[in-house]
Amino acid sequence: MSKHDLVSKNGEHFSLDLPAPIKRSSIFAFAYAKSGSTLLENIMIELLKYNNFPYISLAQELFKQGVVFGNIDKGIEKILFHDGLAYIGFRTFFTFKPDFDFKQNKRILLVRNPKDMLTSFYFSMAKSHQTPKQAGSAREKLNNLRAIATENDINFFINHVLENRNTFLATYRRYKRLEGPGLKTYRYEDVIFEKRAWIEDICGHFDLNFNDALLDDILKKYDIRPETEDPTKHIRKVTPNNYKEHLNEETIGKIDTVFEDYMQQYFYEKK
Repeated sequence: MSKHDLVSKNGEHFSLDLPAPIKRSSIFAFAYAKSGSTLLENIMIELLKYNNFPYISLAQELFKQGVVFGNIDKGIEKILFHDGLAYIGFRTFFTFKPDFDFKQNKRILLVRNPKDMLTSFYFSMAKSHQTPKQAGSAREKLNNLRAIATENDINFFINHVLENRNTFLATYRRYKRLEGPGLKTYRYEDVIFEKRAWIEDICGHFDLNFNDALLDDILKKYDIRPETEDPTKHIRKVTPNNYKEHLNEETIGKIDTVFEDYMQQYFYEKK
């Protein structure tokens, strides 16, 4: 384990403990916020532990220390290695243009219908998302969003996000830097009810070992399907197209317009 002390671009100090690397190519697991990112992270942790593959979740480590992921700068590149580690937990990409060439390594990306992502984002901000215990930019940002979400309805909140802080669209533009050989993209809608096949495919892509007992254990823990919607839970409702129960036609149309390129690339239909 090696400790690295870093400073964000707005002057916040944080540290990252890096596990000892092993002799194999590093792998990277990316997702959009509210696309099933926590599910993916939990599954990856189970697989990596089984394979004795050391890993780090940059997003979780920064969150614990109250630092917004978007505030980290190029200093983070000193802990990015092409060999030896699994990098997981990404909900977005770096705001700067990295010199590190991710295309040299295998990586996966989890996407979701933006209308469902934004619907889930509203309920997360209004009801269920935890705030960092440590004071800092991350807690301030979440508290500001929570205030807007709790004081307004879902359609107002989503329009506010689209007009003022559309991190989902920014993430899409940044994630395009990952495109090329070695990238495997999964759609939430295609895998959420086919988790066993999904996990097997992830293992095949990353050359990870598994067996039926491991998959059974993972599915027992994480194949959760609420019978009714519960806005106070992190797993509120997994069914695709839940946005239709909450968004008005104007909001749906606006999301379709804003995310037109994203929806075309990942084969999502309008309305």
